[in-house]
Amino acid sequence: MWTNARMVAWLAGIALCFAIVFSTSLAGAQILDDDDDSSAMDDDDDAPAADGVVDEMEPAVEHGVGIRLRNVFVPQAMIELFVEEAASGMSTFGFGIDYVRRKGDFELVLGFEYENVSPDDGFYLEKGDVAPGEPPDRIVFDGLAWATLDVAFVFHKELHEKFALRYGAGFGLGIVLGEVLQTDSVCTSADIQNDCTVVPPGTPGAQINDPSDDVPPVFPVVNIILGAQYRPAKNITINLEGGMRSLFFVGLSSAFFF
Repeated sequence: MWTNARMVAWLAGIALCFAIVFSTSLAGAQILDDDDDSSAMDDDDDAPAADGVVDEMEPAVEHGVGIRLRNVFVPQAMIELFVEEAASGMSTFGFGIDYVRRKGDFELVLGFEYENVSPDDGFYLEKGDVAPGEPPDRIVFDGLAWATLDVAFVFHKELHEKFALRYGAGFGLGIVLGEVLQTDSVCTSADIQNDCTVVPPGTPGAQINDPSDDVPPVFPVVNIILGAQYRPAKNITINLEGGMRSLFFVGLSSAFFF
């Protein structure tokens, strides 16, 4: 039986652990920065104010909208941590839209994204099975995709007036679309991709295009983001980023601020 849901659950668990550690580190760094700022303010309070000097204003809150284009992928070797043999890995392109709230070097990003997440159709052998005695299932991915809504907390470290490092973490939920259809097979050798065939229609007791119950209707999304930001103008950002969004990704995003 196909174990796609268990594979993504495992990846999401790893991503969640990293996100917790990463977020805790960010929070600790922010507290240290706040303490340093507080100490500096206390020192400033003790010093006499210079005539004509105006305190620096707090950064303004800006609101923007953006788009994202991403390549989402899982290597075949990683899928084969959960099955004995897979027909392929998964690599696909997705797109989304963002709402961005920016204040200083911090962005709160609320995003909607869609990807088709289907590997190639083919024969998938369960973990521990050995063909031809234990034949694989023929798996057909019938429009397997997800639509996600997530929030990310993204920080920036300015390197130049127009360039900054970009890092953060977040979470969300994905609605799983489509089906995974399973059909029993018979094999003549251990080369399951070439020497296995599906059972004939009407075979007693056989699974034929049977929807898998391993695919959940809703799935958690855990974000880890690393990248760089280019600001060609004050109200425009272009981001090159990668990381993990329950699945691995690399991509581009851009936002326009009002």
